[in-house]
Amino acid sequence: MPAIQPPAKVLVNGSNGYVGTWMVRTLLYREVSVRAAIQTEYKTAYFCKLLRDEVEQERLEFVIVPDIIAPGAFDGAIKGVDAIIHAASPTHLEADDSDDTNDSR
Repeated sequence: MPAIQPPAKVLVNGSNGYVGTWMVRTLLYREVSVRAAIQTEYKTAYFCKLLRDEVEQERLEFVIVPDIIAPGAFDGAIKGVDAIIHAASPTHLEADDSDDTNDSR
């Protein structure tokens, strides 16, 4: 038996990535509500198109978290959720030193 049962609400951080999108869809399929943490407002359009019925039924909602490493970034997002799935990773493409790029060549 799964630990999280409907009508639970799960916060999915990184929900607009490949793995995160499948997590959101699987949770909704299992009738669990989802709060999708997304970095920018315009990225919600994809989910609104893909999962229109779930958005209209208020089973899928969004919270904008622009910087996941900022102190208190998730303070509001976690209120009222029963579980959290963290599927995001902070990344950057700028480095002051070539050793900062994690290039494994």
